[in-house]
Amino acid sequence: MKHLCVGLMLTLCLCEGVRAVEPIHVLDLSYLNKKNLNNADQMQEAWDTLHLAASLQGIVNRKGPRLFIRFMPDPDDFWFDYCTNESGWLVNRQLVRHEGEAGLLELIGVYGKEFKGVVSYPDTPYASSNVASTIAGVESRLALRRDEQDNSLYRKVMALPDCPQDEFRLTAERMIPKGGSTGSPKNDAIRWAMEQYLDTDKCSPDFMAYYIDMYYLTDPGAGGRFSNSTLSNHDFYIANGAFFFDLGVWGDEIVFDDPKQPRGIDRETLLMLLKRQHRRANGKTFVIGGFPPWAWKYADRLHRHNSPDGRRHPVATEWEYCRLISSFNGMKDADALDMSGMANASFYRFFPLQDKYLQPAPAPTEKELVEAGYLDAEGKVTDHIYMTWYMGDYDSAAWLNLFAPRWWRDPMHGKTMCSWAFDPSLAIRAPHAVHYVRTKAAPTDYFMAGDNGYGYLAPTQLSAPRMDPEIPDGWGAWSALCRKAFEQFDIGITGFIIDPGANPRIRRVAEEYAKFSREGFVYMDNQFAGEVRTQDGVPYVRMYKDIYGEPEAAANELAKDFQPEKGAKFMIVRSILKSPSWHEETGRRLTELTNGRVVIVNPRLFFLLGKHAATQQHVNN
Repeated sequence: MKHLCVGLMLTLCLCEGVRAVEPIHVLDLSYLNKKNLNNADQMQEAWDTLHLAASLQGIVNRKGPRLFIRFMPDPDDFWFDYCTNESGWLVNRQLVRHEGEAGLLELIGVYGKEFKGVVSYPDTPYASSNVASTIAGVESRLALRRDEQDNSLYRKVMALPDCPQDEFRLTAERMIPKGGSTGSPKNDAIRWAMEQYLDTDKCSPDFMAYYIDMYYLTDPGAGGRFSNSTLSNHDFYIANGAFFFDLGVWGDEIVFDDPKQPRGIDRETLLMLLKRQHRRANGKTFVIGGFPPWAWKYADRLHRHNSPDGRRHPVATEWEYCRLISSFNGMKDADALDMSGMANASFYRFFPLQDKYLQPAPAPTEKELVEAGYLDAEGKVTDHIYMTWYMGDYDSAAWLNLFAPRWWRDPMHGKTMCSWAFDPSLAIRAPHAVHYVRTKAAPTDYFMAGDNGYGYLAPTQLSAPRMDPEIPDGWGAWSALCRKAFEQFDIGITGFIIDPGANPRIRRVAEEYAKFSREGFVYMDNQFAGEVRTQDGVPYVRMYKDIYGEPEAAANELAKDFQPEKGAKFMIVRSILKSPSWHEETGRRLTELTNGRVVIVNPRLFFLLGKHAATQQHVNN
């Protein structure tokens, strides 16, 4: 708590300065979620409102936590209460509340002196909405679709006396790159923006943003809820001046949102962006928020459009995207469907973290292992199937922001063993959530890194020679990030290395991860099950399987797999967005079904016993 108090003082003094007594403005836009996804006019209104609000918030919150948008009541209400009360961060700040479109227009008047004007964009090409978000961040302009109809939001904003009337008008004719049109209006717009803002070093070298553009409005229902438009996610990246884009990853396909384009040009543009960002980041790892919008584009799910293209499974598209960005030191904060929405990251980013967070319980001693029956009197691991959970997937700040309050309020939290796979990089956009789970952890909680260490990239793509031979080896920057984060959060285990790379490069991955993931790590695709191996003294295993369904079905499936053979076996099983109650019931049923042969332990104990077993096996051989 000492460090929290110091961090609080520094945040108030350095980030807010004389504005320490400035009120926090709260804008309620939760009504947008009640708009009819099948009504084009209602969704256009919702899009325009949220895009405008996110751009205003990103600009305003550059100077501190000043504007909070209540967009998703669950979890926004929980976190706002936590930030302004229990956490001790923003207590005693005056709150000024605003509601709906009228409230948004009021706030434009409140903050009119802090932005330059408006960047207005047309209905097509769809990519112009992301270009507008880029310009909003670089030039401090409000992003707003240009709609000349009476009573449109555009008309209302431009008529405000307190809104600067400097309008930057995007048009298809204006957004043509220097070398001439590519034959794709979409790629013309993105390449023009690249020349204007990325190549001129006006955008952030640390962040990019990959979120669906205005093509979303062709089928809002595909996302299931309006928050999956991910417009609310823009505020953080606008605050940081990030470059926004939405591009396909396959070189042999034509994308649905630009069907007349030359085949593969989306991928070509994406590689151009990544190479330029690598140069600008000066060899460091940079973060790309967002995820391939597979419900709308770039995956075989779209065969409903009767197109021969979009042939790949969404996971294949995910992995190809990961492979491409990792080849240039890019890492994704993977806001994936269908929990992809997150509001207020530009507000939360000022939350003061402690210098150090410790695991809730210390590592057991060898004497304690013997007393608990895990080791016999001779120090040999007793015959059981030792199983641990990989509780994922928390490689997205949006997912952690949504689920942390739910799981910490679950009736079995603190009563059953939980092994949380939270990427340390989530502290960039969700420091409030990271602090909450670590300071409210029970002795039954254990924290490890998720995929793939500090955050989600493909480690095999860090080794030279790389996709582009001009890009040098990227391990130095990545290992340094992981090492620093593992130290701050007392992490010794990487719970899953998801990697679409080639097996010949896996040995380098093991060598590098053994340097910072000192208690153990887990591979995706090694060809051994139940066996622990070591790399430079560090134990590692392969992920056994993913498990789904209700507890009874999940326990039955696992029990079928665990044969009653002799000897100690080590199995790690991945669950996705499952509660402590689900894990308790599934584990209890599994133990009963196997007559106690399966013993569920936390990851630290799992790897500690695994290392004992691997050492014994080596000695015996």
